[in-house]
Amino acid sequence: MRVLLPLLFATTTLAAAADLPDVVKCRSIAAAEARLACYDRIVDRLQASPQGGSSQAPAAAAAGVRPRAEFGLEDRARSALPEEMRSNIEGAIDGWEPTTRFRLANGQVWQVVDGTRGAYLLRSPAVRITRGVMGNFFLQIAGVNQAIGVRRVD
Repeated sequence: MRVLLPLLFATTTLAAAADLPDVVKCRSIAAAEARLACYDRIVDRLQASPQGGSSQAPAAAAAGVRPRAEFGLEDRARSALPEEMRSNIEGAIDGWEPTTRFRLANGQVWQVVDGTRGAYLLRSPAVRITRGVMGNFFLQIAGVNQAIGVRRVD
């Protein structure tokens, strides 16, 4: 809590100085949860005011990005996007090999980038794509006990 007060003042504009009495009131609250809620209300009010503080909205929201539609295309620095995405592969598949491309029902196209191969005859199977470490993605097909390394190409 001792760090919060200087941080609060360092990240706001001069308009925030008008809120000093409110900050002092918050500081006097003994219960930790209630004190934190008090500070949160001040920060929320400052962020909502036109001259008070900068908007801390995620970059994706500011740019009008739809997180699910952008899944797999973002750079590694963007963390506001979901950890997984679910869809179906369009039509029938008879398996995959390196460089195979899967077109999903949501319009995305993912390409196999690892050396895995599989031979399965499936019709519009459900898929789940999850984030791995270091910007990798893995596609899991319903009924297949194997994760496939993929990258989004479209």
